[in-house]
Amino acid sequence: MHPSLWKKVLFAFTLASLSACGGEFPEDDGKAGQEEFYVPSSDGAEGSEVGGLHEAALADLVESCSTYSFPSYRGQNGLQITCACGAVTGGSAWGTDLYTDDSNACVAAVHAGAIPASGGTVVVTIQPGQGSYTASTRNGITTYAWGAWAGSLSFSSVFPACSSINFATYRGQDDLQVPCTCGAVTGGSAWGSGIYTDDSSACAAGVHSGAIPASGGTVSVIIQPGQGSYTGSTRNGITTFSWGAWSGSFSVITYRTPPTASCLSFSYAAYRGQDGLQLPCVCGAVTGGSAWGTDLYTDDSNACVAAVHAGAIPASGGPVVVTIQPGQGSYTASTRNGITTYAWGAWAGSISLGSW
Repeated sequence: MHPSLWKKVLFAFTLASLSACGGEFPEDDGKAGQEEFYVPSSDGAEGSEVGGLHEAALADLVESCSTYSFPSYRGQNGLQITCACGAVTGGSAWGTDLYTDDSNACVAAVHAGAIPASGGTVVVTIQPGQGSYTASTRNGITTYAWGAWAGSLSFSSVFPACSSINFATYRGQDDLQVPCTCGAVTGGSAWGSGIYTDDSSACAAGVHSGAIPASGGTVSVIIQPGQGSYTGSTRNGITTFSWGAWSGSFSVITYRTPPTASCLSFSYAAYRGQDGLQLPCVCGAVTGGSAWGTDLYTDDSNACVAAVHAGAIPASGGPVVVTIQPGQGSYTASTRNGITTYAWGAWAGSISLGSW
């Protein structure tokens, strides 16, 4: 992913992968809530791709939503709090669109379509109390009705709707990944298969490519060069169209929360024998360090230096996947991407590096 985008996304998700969303406020008001289990889903708006990218302002450090007592913010209407949810497996919420401020924030966020049930980062907005709250079922979550309550919450995603982005404005920035959200996909046109013209509906393409189900979700749209032709096909209930030459393209993959662990914090030799094990991690700017090998590197190599050499990340850093590999009889030196590695003889363990 493009380093400048990762800089924004990475900090926002520093604690997201470690946070569990739960924690009910005391229910001494007599509400009869119950724990329920839900399936992943998400929601949002689907339409034609117009306008520019409106990136959300992400906090440098994101606390778990469960650490906040939202009733303590009553009266600060319009205040926005960015926080993180783990996988949502239970909890209660009261309302629809506006929720009582003692609701489980993560349950309400899934119901509102701000995040999938697998979790994510959400923007919670403090709202005034309401005279009543309506129950409904959305995205696998059933909320409860309630009467008057002194404070409310609303929820929004930190990522823009894919329908708000004009992907043609990114032409030339090949391999840049742009995360965005899709609601239930009920229409939209796309041209191509796997690689789509950049005026295609990213959400229709996302379903067609298998990145998300028709119920929607969060995707990463990867900017690609223009193609001489695009072939239509029918996949996953979506029929795309053929087209001739077009100046810009994209592909669509499922969005994944970026890793937060530093690649340099691992002792890869400790994983010897677990061949094929993949360890996602992140590298900062690579300014020095040694690596031995080409494509396969000794497991005492600096993983970030090896990742730049392998072409998995630029020298400015980024997320990478380190794969544990068996030891080799010898390792070959070479120069790639501004990095010169060293030769070595037999070594008991190896690593390979791939893009996140």
